[in-house]
Amino acid sequence: MKSIEKDIKEVEKQLQELIDSAEKVKQQYSIATSVKGIGPVTACQLILCRGEFTKMPTGKQFACYAGVVPFDYSSGTSVRGRAKVSPWAPKKLTKYLPMAALSALQIEGELKAYYESQLAQGKHKLWVINAVRNKLVQRVCACIRANQLYDPQYIYQAA
Repeated sequence: MKSIEKDIKEVEKQLQELIDSAEKVKQQYSIATSVKGIGPVTACQLILCRGEFTKMPTGKQFACYAGVVPFDYSSGTSVRGRAKVSPWAPKKLTKYLPMAALSALQIEGELKAYYESQLAQGKHKLWVINAVRNKLVQRVCACIRANQLYDPQYIYQAA
């Protein structure tokens, strides 16, 4: 067990050295990890999947790519089943985002309040967790676009 813990620490050290070697990645990493619930591994996956946030110009497009936006299966007026997320999303990213959402729900704040209010309205638990994943992706994209750390007290003011 101690050998495995030693190996994990060595890999984490190497990962941090790689992040520190590129200034742009280092800045994006610090911004992404400032969002509550986004840890080091999830932040790295977001940066890698987004191509250092040079690909896909909007957060909504990246949320669709990440597989957190449900789409209806319909043709005209007929609806074929319930809405589902894309099966083409990067598997590593879809593996880490639910854990990030569950981590964010452990912290007192607006995401936990949103989660509890949606459950009180009778929404399905997994549907609400997917909505929290979407909110996390949108927050990371917005913070990186604005080039600033996440501020939970921020109030948007239109120009």
